[in-house]
Amino acid sequence: MTLHSILKSKVAEWRKSNYSSDYPVISEIFNYNLNSETQTLSYLRKAQFEALETYWYLRLIEKTPHIFDLYKELLQPRELLNSLGINLTPEDLTDILLNGGGIDSIFVKIKNDDEFVRNVSS
Repeated sequence: MTLHSILKSKVAEWRKSNYSSDYPVISEIFNYNLNSETQTLSYLRKAQFEALETYWYLRLIEKTPHIFDLYKELLQPRELLNSLGINLTPEDLTDILLNGGGIDSIFVKIKNDDEFVRNVSS
């Protein structure tokens, strides 16, 4: 599953909850644009509306996370590595496990070891 598809489903859940947040005016604004009788948008195109929903979801519900933290929160470790294009060899995995590291140790190694980055990049 991609970050985009996960975010899209989370925003859809937020929409179903009538945009519940500490700022009720957001719900009022979104509902103003949506014609409740015909379920059509009044002022914005669908893509514009979805972009605003996603923006406000990230700001209000996820508390404006750093993009890397968002990836780490929403994706499982294997999906995270795949989405970032990190292909570990069995030897890399063995070294990481023997050194007591988890996924965070992989990112520390990426920050500090250029040779490792050359080897694991797709």
